[in-house]
Order: sequence, then structure tokens, then C-alpha cells
Amino acid sequence: MMKEKTSASGQDVGIIIGRFQVHQLTQAHKELIQFVIDRHTKVVIFLGLSPLLVTRNNPLDFESRKQMILKEFPK
Repeated sequence: MMKEKTSASGQDVGIIIGRFQVHQLTQAHKELIQFVIDRHTKVVIFLGLSPLLVTRNNPLDFESRKQMILKEFPK
């Protein structure tokens, strides 16, 4: 059953914290983001940052990951 978006104060915010260190969002990423969008009036995605610019474990910079997410979820 789908929960309706309701908020008496208008401050219903869903938070997602992740690194998203992939060149393309996986189906699981998309489902997670959509799940949160469907249940909240506002969604904030925090992207983890490494103190090192680009490494094997963190191959993508912030802007690349931001654009990847905005491509699938422009709002």
C-alpha cells in the first residue's frame, strides 16, 4: 500500500545519504530514491565526499555524481 504525502507543518523531508560511486545509477539506487520521493514532500540527497580527489574506491567526483542523479531525477 502506498503512503500518501501528508504533512501538517509542510516540513516533511526525506533524507538519503550515500556515495553513489558508480558511473550509472543501479536499479536498486533508482528504487531507493523513488521510494523516498513517493513518501515525502521534499527529498535531500547527501553525497559523501572523500578528502582525496579521485581514487580507486572513489572514482567519481561530486559534480559527476550530482549530474548522474539529476539526469534520472531532475526535480
